[in-house]
Amino acid sequence: MNLPYIYKPIALFLKFASYSTMTKLISAIFIFYKPAILVSVLITILLLGLNTNLFLILVLKLFLTFFIWYLINETNKKSAFVFYQNIGIQPWQIILGIYFLDSSLSTLLFILSIIL
Repeated sequence: MNLPYIYKPIALFLKFASYSTMTKLISAIFIFYKPAILVSVLITILLLGLNTNLFLILVLKLFLTFFIWYLINETNKKSAFVFYQNIGIQPWQIILGIYFLDSSLSTLLFILSIIL
């Protein structure tokens, strides 16, 4: 798309604004996932040791993600999302991102367990 010279800075600003929002979202996902990563990996390794298939592992991770979302929304931990809401990140984005990150890690461990 060929824009007139006046509109190029506006398009450039909008492009970088979306990157900064995405960077904030990715940072928020990693901050929320950081305390749970060890537990998640241990659960995945335990389930892989029991020869559980990948579908059941991902369903369990989805259940655990919804359980964490429920605990955060129904207890006094809801204030943890206030900071992220102030910078424009919704709680569902963080929770969904955590699930995708966790399921990707579980899939990677599953593939490694098959290869090795």
